[in-house]
Amino acid sequence: MGLTHRTAPLAVRERLAFGKDEVGPALTALARLPGVTEAVLLSTCNRVEVYLACGSAPSAAVAVTGWLKRARRLPATGWQKAMFRHEEQAVIAHLMAVAGGLDSQVVGEPQILAQVKDAHEAARAAGATAAILNGLFNRAVAAGKRVRAETEIGRLPASVASVAVNLADRIVGDLAGRTVLLLGTGETSELVAEALVEGGAPRLLVAGEKHLDRAQALARRLG
Repeated sequence: MGLTHRTAPLAVRERLAFGKDEVGPALTALARLPGVTEAVLLSTCNRVEVYLACGSAPSAAVAVTGWLKRARRLPATGWQKAMFRHEEQAVIAHLMAVAGGLDSQVVGEPQILAQVKDAHEAARAAGATAAILNGLFNRAVAAGKRVRAETEIGRLPASVASVAVNLADRIVGDLAGRTVLLLGTGETSELVAEALVEGGAPRLLVAGEKHLDRAQALARRLG
């Protein structure tokens, strides 16, 4: 169960998102919910999804919803409307589509396969998975690799970052010779920054609301 760019606006996705340092404790909490035997948490800029092996899907859904509300300090109502839930074969189909880049905001973007793999590795490291989800995620990663090897979905590599830079170039004209202000220091911001530099933007200002040290490090790395 979870939400994505298809079901929830950015403000809701940001409220539910888990940083890398939060994933481990979150997995431990998920695995301790009543009736849950295995758990994987996939949290990116465009999706927050919880994959579970459980005895009763309805009971687990109630438990996860309550846990999300407490963990992310969410309001009592409203945000649940953006949540979707799959069971049995639909879970497999959904994860295969995610790993293959078919469910991404930019279809075929390359980052999601690594994010799926990292989510599985984090869950294994936390002791939150066993045979069911290990088998599912191993096959999903293999399917994602096959999609890229046997189709042309990756022929023109694209990401949200590269699309954003291309759109900016179309709106304001050639970025060469312009100063660009980048707000934020997250993973997507870093990808945007790299694309801007590759696109010829000569001066890039980085603003980090919460992490000045990360903004300074990114600015130094990009010159």
